[in-house]
Amino acid sequence: MRFRPRRFLAIALLLGVGATIYVSTQPRGRRQPQMFSAITSRFQKKPVVVINPAAIAQAPVLNPERFTASPGDPNVLRDYDPLTPIPQIGSVTVRGTLDEATDGSTIEDCPTNTDLYAVAESTSYQIQVCSAEGNPQLPKYFVAQAQDGSGTVRITNEEVDSARQLIFKGDRDWYSLYRDSAHPEITNAYLEIYTPDGRTYAEALLSIHEREYSTSP
Repeated sequence: MRFRPRRFLAIALLLGVGATIYVSTQPRGRRQPQMFSAITSRFQKKPVVVINPAAIAQAPVLNPERFTASPGDPNVLRDYDPLTPIPQIGSVTVRGTLDEATDGSTIEDCPTNTDLYAVAESTSYQIQVCSAEGNPQLPKYFVAQAQDGSGTVRITNEEVDSARQLIFKGDRDWYSLYRDSAHPEITNAYLEIYTPDGRTYAEALLSIHEREYSTSP
């Protein structure tokens, strides 16, 4: 067989290119599982955080189809108007003290050296608020568990002023228990969820039971 340098060189180059392609694709295959973790852009000094889709799937999500825009503000959406009875209970929000709450209203034990401050329930969530350590009159720990089991939100509020208003700021959404009213016996209380797009979803509470205010623990 006659040796042909040009053909040999062509074959060698082809094999070399093939080997180069193989070596360059192998590390890429190893990095694929990291696509949904913190990654660093070559154009930015700070890491770019990409949220894992599995974590999104576990987060409690309201069904926006149940909500309609308020007449005075299209960015505030409610499932029931303030004076509208809630079909599940046949009345507006049931309010009371913790002593009047039904068994099974709590989601979990409160942290050490804290007390139960409030429990509430809406169509989508079961909610519990625990107090600050050593101060049963100051809310601090917020837990909202989806009724369909899709996830749980836990927020700790160290800001005294907003905590007293039952406002809890999460990494993405803010949660608030709005129950102030001049006529609580005829109006609904709400779980209000403030989303990054500027909208507020106000879901009427079926019930809310709170610790009675006292000048002493």
